[in-house]
Amino acid sequence: MGTDIHWVLERQHPDQMWHAVASKTKVGQSVEAHLLIKQMDHEWYAKAPERQLGIRDYDVFEILSGAQFNDKSGQLQIAHPGLPENASDHAKLELSAEDDIHSVGHFDLARFRYFLERGNDNIFKQWDDDPTATPEVLHSELRRRFEAVLALLDDSNHAGEILIGPARADDLTPFPTLKDESNHARLLRQRCFNTLLPICDATVRVLIGYDN
Repeated sequence: MGTDIHWVLERQHPDQMWHAVASKTKVGQSVEAHLLIKQMDHEWYAKAPERQLGIRDYDVFEILSGAQFNDKSGQLQIAHPGLPENASDHAKLELSAEDDIHSVGHFDLARFRYFLERGNDNIFKQWDDDPTATPEVLHSELRRRFEAVLALLDDSNHAGEILIGPARADDLTPFPTLKDESNHARLLRQRCFNTLLPICDATVRVLIGYDN
């Protein structure tokens, strides 16, 4: 076992608040259900955007945020360190240090796209300890993850509601707050989702961290 990426996608509301609309845990539950229905269709899963975003690649992890697996002093990261002060409650729960999550960072789609288009030399550079991680390979891998974010946002099964509360209860019940909410609260939450700002580079951000 090695380090895995954990992520939350947030969208902005006109009131400037940010709301979680997708997370690794929530998407994982949908994937498990799909695989069960499709009788473990691994070919489908290999191409699924949720799989592309989370593929374990330590060189990519180091580019996305401050997770350091090797001595690569001077390398820039795409993510700003830590969680934003106005992070959604769900993101704070998902990326909590209490759950052994480290090297947390965040960036909006504008920043992600900027580095992909600029191909910054301090990010996409050749490192002596990994001859296979050429600038071209790293750039391709990062673009695959950028496209995965866009695909997830376009899928109402994965990003079609505002997520609140913890991803699981102590008894492992998934999203207990969503399960127990009243019809009125559910209606208000859906209304809030329907009035989120249109998806664009400035209204979507990615929050990530890594486990041990």
